[in-house]
Amino acid sequence: LGIKAWADSRRDGLNKHLSRMNQAIRTAPKLQALYLLRGQAYFDDDEYTKALDDFTKVAREAPQTAEAFEGQARIWATCPRETVRSGKKAVEAAAQACELTRWAEWRTVDALASAY
Repeated sequence: LGIKAWADSRRDGLNKHLSRMNQAIRTAPKLQALYLLRGQAYFDDDEYTKALDDFTKVAREAPQTAEAFEGQARIWATCPRETVRSGKKAVEAAAQACELTRWAEWRTVDALASAY
């Protein structure tokens, strides 16, 4: 019962966070950082396609944003849903993230390692 209560409280907290993120995006739809934050929240909630949609939107609209490519790479490399995983896309996105950071950020290199 204690574990279930903890899980419910975590989910409630995540749902509130997502609700606030959605409200912020409605208020400032051009602020790319909000999509990155919401994408991470969706990822944490196992909503992989929604997370991928947010990371892809940022990658398309702000292609200098390494975090978007890193997020894509992590999902394509590690998603438990086989229909979402794509090793080739993961390597391409992670390599792009590494290039954007000039190979100086451990998170992007880690994403590339995960993709392989």
